[in-house]
Amino acid sequence: MIRSIKHCPCGNIAEGNTDYCASCNSFARRQERQATKSQIVKPVKKVTEKRAAQNREYLTLRKQYLELYPVCEVEDCHLKATEIHHQRGRENERLLDTNYFMAVCHKHHGEITEHSKEAEEKGYSVKRTI
Repeated sequence: MIRSIKHCPCGNIAEGNTDYCASCNSFARRQERQATKSQIVKPVKKVTEKRAAQNREYLTLRKQYLELYPVCEVEDCHLKATEIHHQRGRENERLLDTNYFMAVCHKHHGEITEHSKEAEEKGYSVKRTI
């Protein structure tokens, strides 16, 4: 039995049962994979819709709080308060709990964050497990 030689549209000899040469087969498979990837892959949202709404509300609360407390609340500091320290953290609904807000300058916010034990002892932070 004599097999007839098939030629790919590009002019090369076709391979196996296909009507295309190796390079055209490879190109077609690559195009196919890229098409399916673009359909499947969706970008991951950086924040949920709920957290985005909380963030918008927080910006308003933050601005109001800093207007009420324009000076750093750390003892013996008279610098302008530019940041909000969340004494119990920012998880879930705690982001909006003004009972645990503390207006601080940038310098003291860094110190409170880095030295959490001392901050708890001085009352600047509260244990989150309580």
